[in-house]
Amino acid sequence: MDRKALGQGDAAGRHGDNGPTGVDAHGVENSPSLDMEVSDLFEDLMAKLPDDLHCDAVLLKLQGGTTATISECCGISLRRAQKLVKKIEEEWTSALSQ
Repeated sequence: MDRKALGQGDAAGRHGDNGPTGVDAHGVENSPSLDMEVSDLFEDLMAKLPDDLHCDAVLLKLQGGTTATISECCGISLRRAQKLVKKIEEEWTSALSQ
Protein backbone atom coordinates (compact mmCIF):
# COMPACT_ATOMS: atom_id res chain seq x y z
CA MET A 1 0.00 0.00 0.00
CA ASP A 2 1.23 3.45 -0.87
CA ARG A 3 1.42 5.28 2.46
CA LYS A 4 1.23 8.68 0.76
CA ALA A 5 -2.21 7.74 -0.53
CA LEU A 6 -3.63 6.62 2.82
CA GLY A 7 -5.22 9.95 3.60
CA GLN A 8 -6.27 10.65 0.03
CA GLY A 9 -8.70 7.81 -0.69
CA ASP A 10 -12.45 7.83 -0.35
CA ALA A 11 -12.37 5.29 2.48
CA ALA A 12 -9.75 6.86 4.73
CA GLY A 13 -9.44 10.13 6.58
CA ARG A 14 -12.46 11.84 5.09
CA HIS A 15 -14.41 14.58 6.78
CA GLY A 16 -18.10 13.87 6.48
CA ASP A 17 -21.15 15.78 7.60
CA ASN A 18 -20.23 15.05 11.22
CA GLY A 19 -16.97 17.00 11.06
CA PRO A 20 -13.37 15.81 11.26
CA THR A 21 -12.46 12.34 12.43
CA GLY A 22 -9.37 10.74 13.95
CA VAL A 23 -6.66 12.86 15.51
CA ASP A 24 -8.01 16.05 13.88
CA ALA A 25 -11.33 15.79 15.72
CA HIS A 26 -10.27 17.59 18.88
CA GLY A 27 -8.77 20.80 17.52
CA VAL A 28 -6.70 21.39 20.67
CA GLU A 29 -3.57 23.53 20.42
CA ASN A 30 -0.56 21.99 22.17
CA SER A 31 2.76 23.47 23.16
CA PRO A 32 5.67 22.73 20.82
CA SER A 33 7.41 20.66 23.52
CA LEU A 34 4.30 18.49 24.02
CA ASP A 35 3.97 18.07 20.27
CA MET A 36 7.60 16.93 20.09
CA GLU A 37 7.17 14.51 22.98
CA VAL A 38 4.05 12.97 21.42
CA SER A 39 5.76 12.79 18.04
CA ASP A 40 8.78 10.99 19.51
CA LEU A 41 6.54 8.56 21.39
CA PHE A 42 4.52 7.86 18.26
CA GLU A 43 7.68 7.24 16.21
CA ASP A 44 8.96 4.83 18.88
CA LEU A 45 5.69 2.91 18.94
CA MET A 46 5.49 2.77 15.15
CA ALA A 47 9.10 1.54 14.91
CA LYS A 48 8.19 -1.43 17.11
CA LEU A 49 5.48 -2.64 14.75
CA PRO A 50 6.54 -5.78 12.88
CA ASP A 51 5.55 -4.83 9.33
CA ASP A 52 3.90 -2.39 6.94
CA LEU A 53 0.47 -3.97 7.43
CA HIS A 54 0.52 -3.01 11.11
CA CYS A 55 1.75 0.51 10.28
CA ASP A 56 -0.92 0.99 7.63
CA ALA A 57 -3.62 -0.17 10.06
CA VAL A 58 -2.47 2.36 12.66
CA LEU A 59 -2.38 5.22 10.16
CA LEU A 60 -5.83 4.39 8.85
CA LYS A 61 -7.23 4.10 12.37
CA LEU A 62 -5.72 7.48 13.33
CA GLN A 63 -7.44 9.00 10.31
CA GLY A 64 -10.77 7.78 11.67
CA GLY A 65 -10.93 4.61 9.60
CA THR A 66 -13.01 1.69 10.77
CA THR A 67 -11.92 -1.93 10.78
CA ALA A 68 -13.96 -2.27 7.58
CA THR A 69 -11.85 0.52 6.04
CA ILE A 70 -8.65 -1.19 7.18
CA SER A 71 -9.89 -4.48 5.76
CA GLU A 72 -10.66 -2.93 2.39
CA CYS A 73 -7.55 -0.77 2.08
CA CYS A 74 -5.14 -3.47 3.24
CA GLY A 75 -6.77 -6.33 1.34
CA ILE A 76 -7.45 -8.46 4.42
CA SER A 77 -10.58 -9.97 5.91
CA LEU A 78 -12.69 -7.96 8.32
CA ARG A 79 -11.97 -10.46 11.10
CA ARG A 80 -8.21 -10.18 10.49
CA ALA A 81 -8.47 -6.37 10.60
CA GLN A 82 -10.35 -6.59 13.91
CA LYS A 83 -7.71 -8.91 15.39
CA LEU A 84 -4.92 -6.70 14.08
CA VAL A 85 -6.35 -3.54 15.65
CA LYS A 86 -7.00 -5.32 18.94
CA LYS A 87 -3.45 -6.72 19.02
CA ILE A 88 -1.91 -3.29 18.35
CA GLU A 89 -4.10 -1.63 20.99
CA GLU A 90 -3.07 -4.25 23.58
CA GLU A 91 0.64 -3.98 22.74
CA TRP A 92 0.63 -0.17 22.79
CA THR A 93 -1.36 -0.05 26.03
CA SER A 94 1.18 -2.38 27.61
CA ALA A 95 4.13 -0.35 26.28
CA LEU A 96 2.63 2.91 27.55
CA SER A 97 1.97 1.53 31.03
CA GLN A 98 5.60 0.55 31.59
